[in-house]
Amino acid sequence: MRGGTLQINWHDQQPVLSLDFHPVSRRLATAGADHDVKIWEVASDGKLPTATFKTGLVPNTTAHSSAVNVLRFSPSGEYLASGADGGGITLWKLHPADDGEAWKIHKTLLFHHKDVLDLQWSHDSTFLVSASVDNTCIIWEASKGTVQQKLEGHLHYVQGVAWDPLGQYIASLSSDRTCKIYAKKPQGKSKNAERLNFVCQHTLVKVEYQNHDESKPPTKSAKNKSSQGRLESFFKPTATTSAPLKRKETSDKTSKAAANKKK
Repeated sequence: MRGGTLQINWHDQQPVLSLDFHPVSRRLATAGADHDVKIWEVASDGKLPTATFKTGLVPNTTAHSSAVNVLRFSPSGEYLASGADGGGITLWKLHPADDGEAWKIHKTLLFHHKDVLDLQWSHDSTFLVSASVDNTCIIWEASKGTVQQKLEGHLHYVQGVAWDPLGQYIASLSSDRTCKIYAKKPQGKSKNAERLNFVCQHTLVKVEYQNHDESKPPTKSAKNKSSQGRLESFFKPTATTSAPLKRKETSDKTSKAAANKKK
């Protein structure tokens, strides 16, 4: 397989902030600091790949008036979600058109009050989860554009979200140096039984101890070092056990010789 490098003036010399491939076609969507979302068709008919501009989604709409930070195609390919500075999220839906296709605004999601940094679809394209600078994640129902659940708990910007392929867990990571794992739980018999209910099951934190006082218990790093030492000695049993035995044997012979001389 031979490859080539394709370079395009994507967004009028403005930074490109996100991109995503359509799951079942050669479409490539790009988002930039020029407030626009562009659709391209990527092909490799010749020796080098080519990208043909198809359409810009934001011009002539009220979709985004600030930098578009992230975009994601739904697994079904029917929707495209884009999130921007200020907290706005736009859901675009694919419609047939005379020239082949048209992406039109399906829903505008306004609940975050600060920049949206990441988006992730559920495996069946029914729900979308968003991460924001307002320290929260929000789960949306795509077809209705309604909030299903707001996930709180992070102390700083939520920079990334992921939905597991079976739809049972959501993971979020934050600049507060934690990763939270949310598990799907049944609502029980209530008015909101049909709503999603994700509960934080684990919070992953990296803890670094620094302890120089010998009177206190050893630090985690010290424990790790001692564990590594035991691990190394496990693979070298002869080197760690034979030497002391030889010294003991020599010591016994010396003691016996000294006892004979006294006699």
